[in-house]
Amino acid sequence: MLAEKDNSPVAIVREVLLKRGWIDLPSYGTSMYPLIREGDICRFSSCNSSKLKNMDIILFYTPSNRFVAHRLIQIDKTRYFCKGDGNLGFDPPIDQSHILGKLISIKRNDKKIDSNNLSFRVWGHFVQAVPVMSTFIRMYLKRKTSA
Repeated sequence: MLAEKDNSPVAIVREVLLKRGWIDLPSYGTSMYPLIREGDICRFSSCNSSKLKNMDIILFYTPSNRFVAHRLIQIDKTRYFCKGDGNLGFDPPIDQSHILGKLISIKRNDKKIDSNNLSFRVWGHFVQAVPVMSTFIRMYLKRKTSA
């Protein structure tokens, strides 16, 4: 008897990454604002989790199979700690098996922003070195949506 194919969104993303090596996904939400904005197309590549480093933006899924792309802040043996640039707190720790890929570029309108771009990297270090920045981002977004 043949086993049924897993057609869950997580399985589909894994399969695309395995076959093609990358996947483009539209962004939703504001947790990575202003680096990633609603509607940007984010390209993720397959990756070896042992090669990930702090400040990389990784695509992972939660226990409820929700996709999240947040900045990797710390690796503690088998647990990975991530945080959205505009979020005040950390995500619950994830394990290696939930990591799907690593952000390699963002397409906004007709502009492509590569993850190796200097301003991309500087922003990552700045937002982590100045944690209060997340509070300012949240205040700005709250004000923007209530206006």
